Amino acid sequence: MRHKVRKLKAVFFDAYGTLFHYEPEKLNEVFRDIVDKFRISVNPNDLITVWRKHEQIFRDTRTRYENGRWKSSDEFFSYKEAWKKCFELTYNEFGVDNISANLSVEMILEDLKKRAIYREVPEVLKQVRSKFPIGIISNADTDFLLDSIKNNSLGFDLIMTSEGVKSYKPHPYIFEKALEYFGADPDEVLYIGDSPLEDIIGPQKLGIPSVWVNRKGLDWSLGKENQPYAEITDLLQLLDVINSKQNISY
Repeated sequence: MRHKVRKLKAVFFDAYGTLFHYEPEKLNEVFRDIVDKFRISVNPNDLITVWRKHEQIFRDTRTRYENGRWKSSDEFFSYKEAWKKCFELTYNEFGVDNISANLSVEMILEDLKKRAIYREVPEVLKQVRSKFPIGIISNADTDFLLDSIKNNSLGFDLIMTSEGVKSYKPHPYIFEKALEYFGADPDEVLYIGDSPLEDIIGPQKLGIPSVWVNRKGLDWSLGKENQPYAEITDLLQLLDVINSKQNISY
């Protein structure tokens, strides 16, 4: 299915993995720090493996696709709340009962706040914002995302978080709220992200043309009907995508 773009009213970006570094290896380092800090007698690799198991259940159940529509879980949990529960379950499996799950979560959140941006981000955002309003639509808690933005001296016309609207991508609600803010139809915006499900399939089922930031050169594996509007390997190529569709130049 090909999505068309009318004259743009706004350009939206995912946050982590698109603007901010979000390599899995960094989380491994955090878990090694957690083991060291709390003197846990568990291999860090084993600890993160079990934690990821519980965290994946959270991701799989918070938003799901059933009978042709996205559905959210009955109760919303922020990342801070969900990750705390994941630590509680993980520590219980290892028989560790004297470690603070709250403090463990805080170590992850502190790491997220310090994530650097990809080197092309400032120039790309500057150029895009000179032509269109820009926003972030992110599965994130509001506080750590705002700190990431502040620490990297970035600016946006709209910051939309899952915690703020109590809805996770790929559910359409979070995208609909962003469209409502700018008074735009789905084909009057462009969405850019790195996650095939949350950033491409999710918004495109709503009719929003979405650009896949494929930094690792992966093959698209989710079917021709779900293919992204465009595919780029870094954000600098986004300028050419916008230019070719809007007849503007940077």
